[in-house]
Amino acid sequence: MDEWVERVDGRDRVLGVVSRREAIREGWLHRVAVTVCRDERGRILIHRRSEQVSRFPGLYEVEVGGAANVGESYEQAAARELAEELGIRALPRLLFTFINRSGLSPHCWLADRAGARLGPAGVALHPR
Repeated sequence: MDEWVERVDGRDRVLGVVSRREAIREGWLHRVAVTVCRDERGRILIHRRSEQVSRFPGLYEVEVGGAANVGESYEQAAARELAEELGIRALPRLLFTFINRSGLSPHCWLADRAGARLGPAGVALHPR
């Protein structure tokens, strides 16, 4: 089943609703929220993507995120993705926005561990 996303222009104005698959295939800008997670010592969480995802399976990354649902704010999308992917409940704060030539239009957020609550799955820090 495909997700529906809002296709946007370079100023983030909604042009219409399209399937996420089509937006990626055509390189159309659409709304995405990504979050970088940091603990109280400033360490950044690096996690490995699931082998079951369609884009970049099994690779390591520093951000958690995904496409915003139709009608969903960037802040809501960032918080939802944190909960879905890592089981973390937090209110991330906006760091910056940028346009990615791949067709994504991400808003980058920061989630500090101090304001986060771990869900049942939890996330653990693994020092070297």
